[in-house]
Amino acid sequence: MKLQRKEAKLTVNPSVRVKALDEMLGQYGSQRQVIRWAFEKDTDVNDVKRFELPKVGHLIAKLKKVNEEGLLAIEDARIQVEPILKNKKKAEKIMAKMKATSLDAIAKANAVQVQTASDVTLENPSVASAGYEPKVVGTAFGTAVNKLSAPIEGNVSVFVVKTTKVSEPLPSKDFTTQVNALKSQNASAVGRVFGALKEKAEIKDNRLQFNY
Repeated sequence: MKLQRKEAKLTVNPSVRVKALDEMLGQYGSQRQVIRWAFEKDTDVNDVKRFELPKVGHLIAKLKKVNEEGLLAIEDARIQVEPILKNKKKAEKIMAKMKATSLDAIAKANAVQVQTASDVTLENPSVASAGYEPKVVGTAFGTAVNKLSAPIEGNVSVFVVKTTKVSEPLPSKDFTTQVNALKSQNASAVGRVFGALKEKAEIKDNRLQFNY
């Protein structure tokens, strides 16, 4: 006898994408047994299996699709790429309106206001009301004083900057902060080296075959 989903009082949750070595299964948290089953050689697309989750109940999993190693299919890559391309197109349209010779004229053409940012540094490239914008800050320091920059495609918007003043740092005899920052960078250098070696090496990851 087959029961319909409503009769059996089952809840169907959205699909969850996982990688072979993942631990977390969407809202169900750490469910390694389910993920391992999905990647077993004997598990085929459309296979279904019931799992008992302690203190939760039962989960009926269905393998809907397997992405083979290599480039993503167009329909899968589109989810990630489409927002990026849309933002770029929006930025191009906005930048086309930023051809005036003054900040006031540019602001008027785009129905925005000119804003002032102070105490901006290369060490912490953040802009008030805009957040982390390294391209904007870098351009500001690379543009001559009282000159307009070209339009800059930032993280959250498009900017034109006019550097009004650049202050030289005061001389200091205490470089503790800089030394600590360099020590922190050096401590993580080993991890970056291993990452580079892994990219260059031909590694076959067989951890999926083991229970852990």
